[in-house]
Amino acid sequence: MSKIIDKLAATLQRNKIAVGSIRSDLDAIREQRAALVLERSAVENARIDHEEAVVRIDAMLDAAARGVDWSDSLLVSATPVSNLGERFAELFSITVMGLPSGATVVRGADKTLGAICAFIPAARASMREALIARASAAGTRNGISAVDRAKKLADLDAEILTLERAEERYIRTAAEVGIRLARRADAAAAAFLAHDEDL
Repeated sequence: MSKIIDKLAATLQRNKIAVGSIRSDLDAIREQRAALVLERSAVENARIDHEEAVVRIDAMLDAAARGVDWSDSLLVSATPVSNLGERFAELFSITVMGLPSGATVVRGADKTLGAICAFIPAARASMREALIARASAAGTRNGISAVDRAKKLADLDAEILTLERAEERYIRTAAEVGIRLARRADAAAAAFLAHDEDL
């Protein structure tokens, strides 16, 4: 009887070691995935480059001009046109560095900005120049281009999906031998709904 118990104990010990090894491998995959998710977030939120900053500034000024209600009365400031650009860049809290790729360049812009862009071309040009200078000062010369950002994000998404599929393979393989491993709450549907042959 004691031989049977010893044999059973040895089998259980081997199973315990095997389960621990499987969990350890799964944790390693999850840690790699978590690191890539953090890297993806850093790329997504990296500061834009100078070229993209200029494109956004032009788009913002164009949008402001298009949004003018021509029936509104316009109060023209006595501020010289040469100072308007810097004054409005400060007034509207223009922020160019560190924005995610889908964010807007200006916060707090209103009808006044649109009216200036629409009615005073010299003031718009001065404001554009001031905004571009602020973008340069904010470090956009060292930023990431929209093309490079999109490529890096696509590459990271592919790597993340590869790891998520490997994770799902481990979970299913373990289940086949009676070892139940929990999926992450945020497990990707593309992985856990995939057919076995797609993993």
